Amino acid sequence: MPESNPDGSRMNEDEKRARLIGWLETIFSEVQDLLLDDYIFWQLQGIVGQNPRFKDCSGMFRQWMASAFVQATAVGVRRQAKTGDDSVSLRRFLNEVQRCPSLVSRAQYMSLYQGLEPWRIELGKRDFDHVAGEGAAHIPKALIEQQIQELKQAIHGIEHYVDRRIAHYDRRGLLAQATPTFAELTQALRTLEKTVIQFARFSHGAVHRVAVIGANRAGQRSLIASCLQSLSWRQRKAKLVGFSCGPTERL
Repeated sequence: MPESNPDGSRMNEDEKRARLIGWLETIFSEVQDLLLDDYIFWQLQGIVGQNPRFKDCSGMFRQWMASAFVQATAVGVRRQAKTGDDSVSLRRFLNEVQRCPSLVSRAQYMSLYQGLEPWRIELGKRDFDHVAGEGAAHIPKALIEQQIQELKQAIHGIEHYVDRRIAHYDRRGLLAQATPTFAELTQALRTLEKTVIQFARFSHGAVHRVAVIGANRAGQRSLIASCLQSLSWRQRKAKLVGFSCGPTERL
């Protein structure tokens, strides 16, 4: 069935591409927030682990903190696996690109470099070649299929756990699935990060991508590094000074 705009008119390719880029911006922000929560959680675990006073204390605080982190992060990861027509998720984004690879085309990508210096245009050409293959007109379906399979494999256990234990308590239990580990939750986040970084270039180009997606100490591209180095993060920290919540605050 042809996809339609809110006014009932059929969507053309440019409108589908604009929608796809809008999805990507939302997904980028949500995945970055998940990774930031993961970073803060493990930094705090390190602080607690190095404080000898915690060794003789009840573990209730640490258990509560871990439970809150796991539930929020697992649900956030699960959200990126949804494929419904009303969902904005990484899986639906990949499905859309797989169905219509021309939405991520060389022509559209190179249009982001129009009017820029020759060295930037050359960077754009090489960047698209690196992802899609030398001279390819659009991103290959085989690459998208690989990314979908990687996403499914990384998220499957988390998705099952959320559906059977967090969203509701299923009387059938977890069946043959073992409860995921913290390492598996982190791996799911890394898979989301890897895919989002790869596609971030298609909304603003490789030069913008390098500016937005910072590098960690190992020189690897990292959404966490980009967040911690950004003006928006410094502004967010300033706004949260003295943060507290009470019964009348919105959730």
